[in-house]
Amino acid sequence: MVCQFAIPIILLIGAYFLPESPRWLLIKDRDTEAEKIMQWLRIGTHTEVVKEELHLIKLAIEQQRELHYAASYLDCFRGTNRRRTLIAAGVQCFQQFQGAQFILNYVYIFLAEIGVENTYQIGIYLYLVNLISAGCAFYMADKFGRRPILAVGALVMCASMFVVGGLAGVAGAKTSAQQNGALAALFVWLAFQAIAWGSCVWITCAEVGTAQLREKTITIATFLGFCSSILVTYVSPYLQNKGYGNLQGNIGFVWGGLSALSLAFVIFYVPELKGRSLEELDDMFQQKVSVFKFGKYRSVQGIGTIITQTEKKDAVLDKDAFSVEEKSVDPSVA
Repeated sequence: MVCQFAIPIILLIGAYFLPESPRWLLIKDRDTEAEKIMQWLRIGTHTEVVKEELHLIKLAIEQQRELHYAASYLDCFRGTNRRRTLIAAGVQCFQQFQGAQFILNYVYIFLAEIGVENTYQIGIYLYLVNLISAGCAFYMADKFGRRPILAVGALVMCASMFVVGGLAGVAGAKTSAQQNGALAALFVWLAFQAIAWGSCVWITCAEVGTAQLREKTITIATFLGFCSSILVTYVSPYLQNKGYGNLQGNIGFVWGGLSALSLAFVIFYVPELKGRSLEELDDMFQQKVSVFKFGKYRSVQGIGTIITQTEKKDAVLDKDAFSVEEKSVDPSVA
C-alpha cells in the first residue's frame, strides 16, 4: 500500500518541474513565457531561429482562429477532425482489445493454469521485459516512425498469441516444451506490446489532433481507451474460466484475432506522423492526404512546412521558397 502511494507522489512532484507547452502559451497570448521555455527546450539553437519558429507558430494559430474556429467536443466529429478523432480513439481502443489488461491482471492465473511453475518469478521477468522495451520506444518511434512500429507490433503480437493459443489451448500445454514455448511467446508479445502499442499509441494521440481541439481529442480517445480496458478486464475471466467460456489457453486466439484487426486498422487508417510539425499536420489533414501518401508527402507551401524546416536541426531555412498566404477554408473541415 505504501508503494502505491509513493509512485503518485513522485509523479506529482515531477509534474511541477515539467515545462509548459510553448504552443499552449501562445494560444493563451503568453508570448514571453513561451519564448523562455522554447529557448530552454532548444538549447544550442540560435536565438533568432527560436524567435522565427515562435513567430510562425503564432501565425499558424491566428490563421486557424480566423479561418476555422473550433472549440467544442462536437467539433471533434466534424469535417476532417472526425478522421483525426477516430485515429486517436482507434489506437487507444485497439491497445486494450489486443489483451493488454488480460496479461497485466491475469497472467499469473493463466501461467498456473497451463502448468508453469515459479509464476511469481516469471511475472517479475515479464514486467522487466515490459520496462526495458518501453524505454526502447523513445528511440525507435523517431527512428522508424509510428505507423511501421504499430503495424509490426500488431503483426508480431498476433503471431505470438496464435502460438500461445496453439500450444496452451489446442495442444493443452501437456509437456514442458509446450509450456516453455507458450511462455516464450508471451515474452515476445509483451516486448512488442511495450514498444508499439504501449508507447506509440500515446505519441500518436498527442500528435494527431488539431491545436484548437488537441486536449479534447486526447480526452475522448483516452476515455474510450479506459472504457475498453474495463471491458477487457471484466470479460476476460468469463472467456477463460471453466463454467463460462472455458477457452483457457484458446483465449490466445481471441487476442491474436483482435491484433489482426488492429493491423488492418493501422494499414488503412493510421498515417505516418513522424518528422512533421503539428502545424504541417493540420495542413495535410485539411488537404485530405491519403494514409498511404502521408509518409512521403511533400508540401510545397504553407506555414506548417516552414515550421517543420525550423524544427530540424540540420535544415537550412529558406523562407523565399515558400509563399505563406491565407486561404479560404470551409469551417467544417477544420
